[in-house]
Amino acid sequence: MYSITDIVIAIPQQYYQTDEYKELLEAIELLARNTGIMFIRYELTEIYRMFANRANPTRASLIRRMAMLYGELEVYEMKELHNKQKYYIKLFEAVACASVHVLAVQEKQG
Repeated sequence: MYSITDIVIAIPQQYYQTDEYKELLEAIELLARNTGIMFIRYELTEIYRMFANRANPTRASLIRRMAMLYGELEVYEMKELHNKQKYYIKLFEAVACASVHVLAVQEKQG
């Protein structure tokens, strides 16, 4: 059985954050605090900076990098890159966010 130690969330830029989004974020943060779980926010720009093409940090470059690092995502890579409607980008952003957090924790631990 797993025990949750951290809640990690990718935060969009300020002008994309609605009042409802901010309210939900506060509720999640309160839940984390009340249960003793670490609540960590990473900005999407930071996530893209770490994993997307540095010269041109696009969604496509983030998707390609995540699929390269995590082979099980390759199935979704092709689907997402060829879809007119983007369905899986949040999946790739979530994996990238978790990866940023794991790297930060490893760096802290030395």
